[in-house]
Amino acid sequence: MSELMHNPEDYEESFDPDAYFDHYFSKNQIEDGTRVSLFCLPVFAQIVKQTVPKEKRLSLLDVGAGPTVYSAMCFRECIDRAYMTDFVQKNLSSLRDWTNGVSSHDWQPTIKVILRTEGIAGSTENVLEKVEKRTQELVHAGGVLFSNVHESPCVPDLPEDGVDILVSVFCLESACKSLEEYNKCLKNMIAQLRSGGKFIIGSVIDDNIYNAGNQRMFWLLRLTEQDVVSALAHAGLDVENRQNPILQKEDFNLPFGRSQFKGAKASRTLLQIHSIIALFQEGVRSRGGGRHVRHAYQVLILYFVIGSQPEVTLRMQFPALETARIRRSSTVTRRVPRLC
Repeated sequence: MSELMHNPEDYEESFDPDAYFDHYFSKNQIEDGTRVSLFCLPVFAQIVKQTVPKEKRLSLLDVGAGPTVYSAMCFRECIDRAYMTDFVQKNLSSLRDWTNGVSSHDWQPTIKVILRTEGIAGSTENVLEKVEKRTQELVHAGGVLFSNVHESPCVPDLPEDGVDILVSVFCLESACKSLEEYNKCLKNMIAQLRSGGKFIIGSVIDDNIYNAGNQRMFWLLRLTEQDVVSALAHAGLDVENRQNPILQKEDFNLPFGRSQFKGAKASRTLLQIHSIIALFQEGVRSRGGGRHVRHAYQVLILYFVIGSQPEVTLRMQFPALETARIRRSSTVTRRVPRLC
């Protein structure tokens, strides 16, 4: 197993979709790791579903999805079509295989985590299959498309002028080698979103390498939280006047509480508009059954409303049960559960 550093231009030749899936989404990994994206996206989906009219939340675009479909799974109840896109042809083939029901990737462990986040525990095989089938239908209605964040438009074959929801998780820091490139690529990406649409970006910060499976190490552009916020401002988002209201659980009828978190108090479950900074721990099990952290990534996830109204980012505060250490800052006041 090589620990040679691979660069952004090496993805087509060196990235292995199966190794990546096994490393991050296999049954053992999905039950063991810190899964920030799978916890945040269902919450954002609930907020979109309950605050945006149906006719304004029809389409979702995932830029840099890799071989994954969890974004469409999380938003399955509030959209009509999903476009899954990537630069690597092997990832596109993997997505098409899954959409057509011939993939070897088992998404049921991931679906279980998503459903638990939605407050649905003890899902039957039938329920899991329905979630997967519904998501496949959404991708059939949209499509699996090539994307290149370095070009504008970054999804040249997107059959609509602007989508309602744009998701991109752990993409730009993998594709860019400088902040100048990052700013340009973020702007290219946001251009695919309609005015008033929703933008969710997940970024690894304060790190410069990640394991794509089988110890294939790939370059990351080292980012700070301020780098990401500055890039958003460079792309035209009003980051200075973002709102920071606290949203109680009752405000959006979010399905989180005692049934989901053993011993948690439902009254402690609330959201605050800003950002999430959590620790993504890449762990391994020892022969004795214990677990130690091989590497940890700080993850920043931002939710924005794009348009003429003041831009909004989302900060989430959750009950601290199985917790990951998070960076202390003025924007984070509580520890985040090890759920996604």
